[in-house]
Amino acid sequence: MSVGVSDFTQLPCSPELISAGIAFTCRSHLRLFMTRSRVSISHLRRLCVDAIATVALRRWLTSEMVPHGLSPVAPLTDPHVQQITLGGRQLHLVNHLISNRSYIRKLARNPQLLRQTEIPVTLAHAASERLSPGDLLAYSFLLATICYGHSEIRRRTDARERTSLLAIPPRTTWRQQRPWQPLGKLILTNPDNDLLDLELLGVSADRSAEIERVTIPAKQSKQISTTWHNLLHLHTIRMPKASVRIQSPARSTEWFVTRSSWSNLWFYEPKLLLVGWLTKRELERVAKPRSHAKQAIHVRHQPGTDSIVQVNALRPINELLQIARHI
Repeated sequence: MSVGVSDFTQLPCSPELISAGIAFTCRSHLRLFMTRSRVSISHLRRLCVDAIATVALRRWLTSEMVPHGLSPVAPLTDPHVQQITLGGRQLHLVNHLISNRSYIRKLARNPQLLRQTEIPVTLAHAASERLSPGDLLAYSFLLATICYGHSEIRRRTDARERTSLLAIPPRTTWRQQRPWQPLGKLILTNPDNDLLDLELLGVSADRSAEIERVTIPAKQSKQISTTWHNLLHLHTIRMPKASVRIQSPARSTEWFVTRSSWSNLWFYEPKLLLVGWLTKRELERVAKPRSHAKQAIHVRHQPGTDSIVQVNALRPINELLQIARHI
């Protein structure tokens, strides 16, 4: 039985859940900040969507009294990332963000369009050695608009809308791994006429991550309490009106965090839909080669994509619940 619009399940997606998903992503994917010269904000957003959808699904399964567990995906490299299990079978959640405003409006007028959406099937999903033929793949979409540019961030801030702002320092000096030398106790200067609340994520001498929250009075400077070897990022919920100055006394260098340095990770008017599922065996049977299918224009294809599966080829989520309750 193929999935219909009435089979889609909308999962609660509260501001608290979005905030927790963003915080988890920025604090747990340390290798991303420590090893890449340029950290892609689009990639960070996709990781945020994964975190938000996974927690939302776990909460929903609990509310539906469906027994489930958690298992680490990569305990050595990503110990914080866990995968849901149902009756001993792995449940891989495949999430996609739809942020195109005009398409979101079209979906609101005609939800049937979502059934025709083509989902890219990456090689990792189709042929992962972690997944057995009977393991499960569930598919979700987060429909939400996102905020680009500091002028739009400022507009939303002035309108008292939520923002979640991240600034990532240059890798040279601030995030470099060699030589492994201390930055010293950083000094932060607030140029604004208002208090500035910042959250900093740094790496200590033993390469463990540490968070420090600081409140800097207007037109003043403040020194953090710990000595770090790396500064991975800054986070705040209000864009400063001028450049924040960060000084490293040990390396005699400084970084001016301009307004263009901040990226907003918040999702606006979110709607999280769980649309269907398949086993890995079924996915391999229904997936179509990309070369023989009309390319999806609303779901971005990722590197490694070799085929697609249409939403209308998925099975209804209610079937999965019934199976899970009797495993």
